[in-house]
Amino acid sequence: MIPTKAVKTTALTILRGHWANSVVIALIPVFATVLITLVGSVLTIPLGVFSAIIDIFLVVFFLSPLWLGALRVYWRMGNGIYDTPVETFYYFENGKNYLRALSFSIKFALNIIVFEFIISIPVIVFDFLTSGYLFEFLNMPMPVILVELKFLLYLLEFIVLVLTIMHLIRYYLSAFLFVSNEDMKPGECIKRGEEIGKYTKGGFANCVFSYTGWILLTVLMIPVIFTAPYLIMSYMVACRFDVAYYNRLGQNSVPVYEV
Repeated sequence: MIPTKAVKTTALTILRGHWANSVVIALIPVFATVLITLVGSVLTIPLGVFSAIIDIFLVVFFLSPLWLGALRVYWRMGNGIYDTPVETFYYFENGKNYLRALSFSIKFALNIIVFEFIISIPVIVFDFLTSGYLFEFLNMPMPVILVELKFLLYLLEFIVLVLTIMHLIRYYLSAFLFVSNEDMKPGECIKRGEEIGKYTKGGFANCVFSYTGWILLTVLMIPVIFTAPYLIMSYMVACRFDVAYYNRLGQNSVPVYEV
């Protein structure tokens, strides 16, 4: 596996001399994400559950293609092509590009939503049983044991969170494959991303862990102008190394692409 130090050094080398342009490109999807999050929070009070539907719509139809556009620009940087920030909107330029990005976004979102729903069933059932609504409807006292086991709900929610993160890591290469190979169909990007991830996700998880400090700084928002370009480029470099590593393993007779 490629050492984390090599990923960090390569990312910084690519960004050197192009930080201003890289910052603008990174901040476009970052600020769009913040804006949509704020809108969702504001709409939660008057619209309730419908605000979540609006959020999903905005993420799939607007935010995801925008992030894919930013990743594409960073991918091209790694190949020595330095685009202007306008190229961040590449997938909005024409119907063909947008439909391809939209297809990927929908398929990826459905993958996550279905998985999330399935693993959340025990949480939903347990929450319903311990909320008291069922026993109130049946005009029966809630068993004391259920009241005492209420704390298990938080444990189940934590387990769901961990499983979701693990599921996302399985597909960490999908977006990279999508932006780096325009001849690859969206569904194939997801499938091949999972296939390659079987051999590389452990190393990628370790790489992400090494960036914990940078990620925490990004949450503070102010340092995001420095951390966002570095984190995005590091992701692209790590993915490129991992695909090359997979090709060298000989698990695939035809390389995903030449790196």
